[in-house]
Amino acid sequence: MQFGGPIVMVCRIRYSFTGRVQGVGFRATAQHLAELLGVTGWVRNETDGSVTMEAQGERDQIESLIIRLQSGGGDIAVTGLCFQSVPVVQNERVFIIDRRRSVGPRCLQDFWFLEKMTCLNRNAILL
Repeated sequence: MQFGGPIVMVCRIRYSFTGRVQGVGFRATAQHLAELLGVTGWVRNETDGSVTMEAQGERDQIESLIIRLQSGGGDIAVTGLCFQSVPVVQNERVFIIDRRRSVGPRCLQDFWFLEKMTCLNRNAILL
C-alpha cells in the first residue's frame, strides 16, 4: 500500500524580539506575513517593551517569516532575537494578535528561566 504525498514536518518556535518593536506595526506585520506564508500562532507585546511570538509551520515557512521581520520595514528595527522550540499546538488554523500583555522574559536578563533558549543579535543567521 502506498500513501500519498511527502511527510510534512511541523515545528513551533517561541521568539522574543527586542529593539523598536512596539508602536511601529510589528504585530500587524507579523500577522500579515504569517498569513501569507501559511504560518499559524500568535504575537503579543510584553510589558518590558519586547514582543513575543509563537510561530508554527514548516521550518522554511517560519525561517522566511523571521528573515522578513528582522529586515524591518517602516519604523521596525529588531536588534535582538531569542528563540526556543515549544510543543506543537494541534489543530491550530490561524495566526492572531494576542492583545493580552504579560511580563515576558527579557532576552538576556532572564536567560536562566528559558531553558535551551538561543539568543542572537540582528546580524545572526538562523540556520
